[in-house]
Amino acid sequence: MQDSEPIIRRDAGTFYVKSSDPLKEPWFVFRDRHGNWYCDCPDFYYKLPDEGRKPTYKCKHINMAENYK
Repeated sequence: MQDSEPIIRRDAGTFYVKSSDPLKEPWFVFRDRHGNWYCDCPDFYYKLPDEGRKPTYKCKHINMAENYK
């Protein structure tokens, strides 16, 4: 990922979003077949609802991917 590219789209629902820490790997962001967004950043995981419930929280990486054109 180059410095000028904050987001790389792999397909319609899969993205790699650059971390604000230059030493970290990009965050993996994806949308499942039900339209739910997920991110592998700690902020998102700490706010996941109980098992079986739909995630409603959107971290900054999900917001960036969702708004990516």
